[in-house]
Amino acid sequence: MKKIVLIFLLIALSLIIYAGEIQNVILFIGDGMGQNHVVATRFIEGKELNMLKTDLFGYVQTFSLNNEVTDSAAAATALATGYKTNNGMIGMLPNCEVIPNLTEILSNNGYKTGIVVTCRVTHATPAGFYGHVESRDEESKLAKQLVDSNLMVVFGGGANYFEELQEDLKFNRFDYLKTKQEMISYVGKKGKKVIGLFSEDHLHPVTQRTSDEPTLPEMTKKAIEILSKDGSPFFLMVEGSQIDMRSHENDLDGLIKEVLEFDEAIGVALEFAEKNPDTLVLVTADHETGGLILNVSGLNLATKKGLSMPIGGSQTVDLETMKNFVRRR
Repeated sequence: MKKIVLIFLLIALSLIIYAGEIQNVILFIGDGMGQNHVVATRFIEGKELNMLKTDLFGYVQTFSLNNEVTDSAAAATALATGYKTNNGMIGMLPNCEVIPNLTEILSNNGYKTGIVVTCRVTHATPAGFYGHVESRDEESKLAKQLVDSNLMVVFGGGANYFEELQEDLKFNRFDYLKTKQEMISYVGKKGKKVIGLFSEDHLHPVTQRTSDEPTLPEMTKKAIEILSKDGSPFFLMVEGSQIDMRSHENDLDGLIKEVLEFDEAIGVALEFAEKNPDTLVLVTADHETGGLILNVSGLNLATKKGLSMPIGGSQTVDLETMKNFVRRR
């Protein structure tokens, strides 16, 4: 099995372990987010996105070992371990050999680690950063693996999978939060971990989020606050989970709002990094969902000031139509 080391993770680990200049890494993953998702959000909002303000840009190939079209499980495994595997597998090779992931490696080297998502915390992408299963559908097994992991902060949904693990959570020093209000008022305790499960299943989409469910920027801010509290180095993975879900439904308005929330969370991290220059912020995606296509060669951006995109051609995109798009049922 050939080890595939993703260049940006190699850079991150090199900086952390060898250079000593970077202490903290915050990795953002837009699940199912392709370039056109970003472009469409940028045009409709009429402003530059935080994720486009970074100094360096690059590309990664996310195909899995057994398919040119990856799924989130194989993609997360590649991002978290540096190894490609088959679709559906998490944290192990096709022969079921278990491979270590970033949070395990960094935890063993004195780093605090955490994950923040808007899906179930046992879903494929977050599971790639703590779990080892042959099938992504083994979410009950993944819940137990999460409870037994070295993760210090876990925010997301999926409370149903932890109903029978309450004693395990206590034994493994987890404080358990259930509402946005509990999270906002929570003060991290020395020697304690924290898990916030704000919905029985996935959190509601941005367009339907309840008052008891925090936003991705709110969870990101609280996670950074907890992980950075005593000055220890930390690694945090933040996923814009439901960009993928809205794209599966061809819900343009929904995916735009999910990308925007994801970008606002990136803004939270960039603000922290501005004050803490030993922090590296990485933004990527695991794959594209929905096949969203934009004819950027003919975009008429006369009413959208401050956007640098060539204007020309005879075709135009009506931004008001995009804003008011309603998917067919």
